[in-house]
Amino acid sequence: MRDSIETNRCDGGGSACDPAMAGGGSGAAERNAPEIEAESGLSPRRLCRTLDYLRSHLAESVSLETLAGLNGLSRSSFFRWFKASTGLSPHQWFLQARIERAKHLLLDGSQSLSDIALAMGFTDQAHFGQTFKRLTGTPPGAWQRSSSARPAASPPCLGSDPRGSIWT
Repeated sequence: MRDSIETNRCDGGGSACDPAMAGGGSGAAERNAPEIEAESGLSPRRLCRTLDYLRSHLAESVSLETLAGLNGLSRSSFFRWFKASTGLSPHQWFLQARIERAKHLLLDGSQSLSDIALAMGFTDQAHFGQTFKRLTGTPPGAWQRSSSARPAASPPCLGSDPRGSIWT
């Protein structure tokens, strides 16, 4: 699992997912080149498009077909290239992103666990609690109590490797 959480989006600012920055150059020929995936993963543009879509639909059910269609790929090709790009399956990445967002809501402390569960697209608080504990090793209430005793850390800055980040 990836430990780093990023809050920046892929829509500019020289981020690791900025297509102009990801390839190391920004010439017109590179911008106009077709998006070709290698066995190493999705093109930076497709990865950013996908991650932005997933981040903006955390409370919804997102199908593999939807993500593949968003990128003009078959489900199997999309799955294989997404996993090569992130180290996680799309479903694992999406669950982890939901839990990371839930952590921020838990630290905020203004919503109940059941409200956070519903806001993150879980069917109920029990499902949220099971998933949270499976991914973090701690139930959400206990995590909230232990984390609220520490000063809240601001999200880390965008790194250069989108594989190590959920919030690129």
